Amino acid sequence: LMLVQGIAAFVGLNSLNGATTQVTGNVLPSVKSAGDLQSLLGEYRTNSYRQHVRASEAVKAEARKLAADTEKKIEQATKDYAKLISDAEEKKAYDTFVKEWKAAQQSYAEVQEMLDLGLPDDAVDTFIGATRDQHRKASAALATLITVVDKQAQNASAGARSTFRASSTLMIVMLLVGIVGGLA
Repeated sequence: LMLVQGIAAFVGLNSLNGATTQVTGNVLPSVKSAGDLQSLLGEYRTNSYRQHVRASEAVKAEARKLAADTEKKIEQATKDYAKLISDAEEKKAYDTFVKEWKAAQQSYAEVQEMLDLGLPDDAVDTFIGATRDQHRKASAALATLITVVDKQAQNASAGARSTFRASSTLMIVMLLVGIVGGLA
């Protein structure tokens, strides 16, 4: 009876360890990375916008540099996120985000080209029109990815709770069987 009880405890703890490892090793890093990407997209849009306001050339140059630095951070965070993908649904959402972000980058590059050519009015029109729309598509794709990751977190949490309940129930049953067997 003690052997069966020990095996049940071992299996339960092993299963709980698997659920915990899934949460801490994959789900939490994915949630953090997706959140970081969301923040970086907002920062990029803000820095890009600062190039269009009335300000000194030094302020505009600083905004351009910050936007370029942020774009590099987005690229690195996107590459790092790819290593965390754990299922087909997440991969699909990630691929959609990558596609939409590439289109947004292209639109931002077109705006920058207009600025470089001395066409600030055209640059502003594009920035507040097509570029904004494409940025929103990239943000929406990222929000979808975050939704997928949140669902993974909820599933992992539910799995851990279920494993704990099953292990606890089995332990109680085994203890009761041991007590009844000892009284008989």
